[in-house]
Amino acid sequence: PYFRDLIKGMGKLFLDILRFIINMVSTINGHLHKLSVPITTDVQQVKNYK
Repeated sequence: PYFRDLIKGMGKLFLDILRFIINMVSTINGHLHKLSVPITTDVQQVKNYK
């Protein structure tokens, strides 16, 4: 019984870590998207100017 509880605990910990990593990745992607949007609009303006 003890071993089974240990495996359950490990599984829960693993899922929590996985969820944390996914949240981190999506947050980073969101920041990158916010940063890349102004850059692309600047590039478009430069192309239009030429």
